[in-house]
Amino acid sequence: MSQGPRRPTKVWEYFKRSTKRESAVICSLCTMELAYHTSTTSVWEHLKRRHPIVTRDSREQKAKQRTLSSYLGQEMQCTPPAELNKRILKLIVKDMRPLSLEGDAFIDMVEYACRGFKCPSRWWLTNQMEKTYEDTLKNLKNKKNRSSRITFTISVQAVKQGALP
Repeated sequence: MSQGPRRPTKVWEYFKRSTKRESAVICSLCTMELAYHTSTTSVWEHLKRRHPIVTRDSREQKAKQRTLSSYLGQEMQCTPPAELNKRILKLIVKDMRPLSLEGDAFIDMVEYACRGFKCPSRWWLTNQMEKTYEDTLKNLKNKKNRSSRITFTISVQAVKQGALP
């Protein structure tokens, strides 16, 4: 029997040949004796099951391969730009924020969160807000025309606090 495989693998850093049995190897981490014939599969399985930290370290070393985005010189965006634009518009409308989102701090925060994303301009936001308003109004009119009754509710708490006239 040969002293190991023709092409050395990392597994032999953790195993040595048994002096008692010719077809066995001994784990240097736990001294367990395993059968070895021609393949290192059972030896690798022992490492994965009994000593996962060892196999995790070898996987982490393999993960050092360059990613496509690093090769191309640009990072992948976390969210598609169109979806981010819709979310920014929703932030302005629902939270009644001013359109002055061209401030350095806001732009820095958004571009930090999603590298490569460029914040929409005030002009774009205004146009989208008007379009959203028209779409919402049209939708409400359609719902009103299809309904036989409409009910309005009001918060008594809001009236008491002076939020409503």
